[in-house]
Amino acid sequence: MALAPYFDKAALGAHAYLRGVQPDDFARILNDHVIALEFDESATCGGEGAWTTELAINLLARLYPRIAVVPQGAATRAHADWLRSLALKVNPRVEFCDAKAATVALAVGSSPTVTTARVVYAGSDGWMVRVSPVKPMGSGSGSNPFGAAAAACFGAANVFRTVFAEHLDDDGLDDFEISVLDLSVGESGSIESLEGVSIGEVHLVGAGAIGNGAIWVLSRLPGLRGKLHIVDPELVELHNVQRYVLTAAESTGIAKTMLARTALQDQPIDVLLHDKSWGEFLAGHDGYPTLDRVAVAVDTAADRIAIQASLPRWIANAWTQPGDVGVSRHGFLDGACLACLYMPDEVSRSEGEIVAEAIGLLDHVKAVEHLLYTGAPVGDDFVRQIAAGCNLDPESLLSFSGQSLREFYTEVVCGGVLLSFGAATEVEVPLVFQSCLAGIMLAACVVADSLGNGLSVGSKSTVDLLRPVRHHVTVPLAKHRLGRCLCQDADYRKVWIATHGAGSDPRGGPEPHPSC
Repeated sequence: MALAPYFDKAALGAHAYLRGVQPDDFARILNDHVIALEFDESATCGGEGAWTTELAINLLARLYPRIAVVPQGAATRAHADWLRSLALKVNPRVEFCDAKAATVALAVGSSPTVTTARVVYAGSDGWMVRVSPVKPMGSGSGSNPFGAAAAACFGAANVFRTVFAEHLDDDGLDDFEISVLDLSVGESGSIESLEGVSIGEVHLVGAGAIGNGAIWVLSRLPGLRGKLHIVDPELVELHNVQRYVLTAAESTGIAKTMLARTALQDQPIDVLLHDKSWGEFLAGHDGYPTLDRVAVAVDTAADRIAIQASLPRWIANAWTQPGDVGVSRHGFLDGACLACLYMPDEVSRSEGEIVAEAIGLLDHVKAVEHLLYTGAPVGDDFVRQIAAGCNLDPESLLSFSGQSLREFYTEVVCGGVLLSFGAATEVEVPLVFQSCLAGIMLAACVVADSLGNGLSVGSKSTVDLLRPVRHHVTVPLAKHRLGRCLCQDADYRKVWIATHGAGSDPRGGPEPHPSC
């Protein structure tokens, strides 16, 4: 089969959503389908359709081993060749098939499908995304990439829903349109032009899957200006390629920040790279930095609380989780701050307990914690214990002996190795179209706020890509109900006001009921 080299991580991502589908079943179902990407001349003459098809092939090739690129009209053939070359960079093993073999099609443009496959039509107009299972949606001719990029994500999500319909709790596909600007359904505010837009000074914390989505769409903004700090200490690993849209199969070993710089190299924006953790970045300053806008694309609650504790003026936060992807907007004095969403109400499990459960050693939490915090290598005997706890042949894991437990956990559990050997695991790995859409939503928040057209702070917007889109996706957020958050501490509030001024907190929305 033409499965990508990082297939195990893709299987791990899908495992959380599909009822009764094991890795072998998942691979078989993927190989049974040929996914067609269809487009006409209106989707290839520059502008939104070209962006949608470009990102769509990027997303599809990371998951499906058999693809048909189906151009309609002689003028589209060069674009088709280019899309095939992009797919091969993402998965060098991808198999290109004839349109007649297609089982599911993603169609972009103004023309009906030419295949007999089940079809998802995706299109855009500025900030608006339009998706339908029955009629072409068309593509705008403007220079706004947000709706076009989000259309690729919604389109890829609906292809996934079609392929795995019998394994999802799904009510079926329907027509919808949604605005990336204000996440309203069926209507949208407007910004006339994004040509030469300046986002001011922004710190993007996290250049992983969500950060990749944000950078991808920002890099398509014509003449983007401002100063963008990108903070992330990590290198790309093979299992990252499953959902990092800036990567190719050969991107392993590259600094994640460098991916962003390369993507933005043709833009006039000033890009500053910081291959550090957020704490190391702050510690490297003489005195405490004044932070204006911070875009948060990190994985943990602790990291988010630490970012809020550095007291930026404005924060946008994006996430993926089973059930939805989302973005929230935060000031500090009014409305919920970022830490309000993640401050625990009760004692949570320790890292040692989480790791011990994932590797089948809940009865050995102390030993697991010792290895985590000392960085000592995992020996053969301990690997055999893990194999026994997961009901696996020890030989399948002994090649990972000698690593630290943290490295072992990252590669074997998060990287999908346990799942590939048939072990159960509860590790959450989003699908590529989920992470990418979260990044697009994050970038949209930054751009809209920089133009004075953003939603109120203290609010969040969520979308479930594996369900029909709801009609109300944005809700207000209350401050932490127990009053234990940073934003309700007199000293933190005093420092924030001294840094930014009492009148600089973005206006929050109405205070909601605490149950929101």
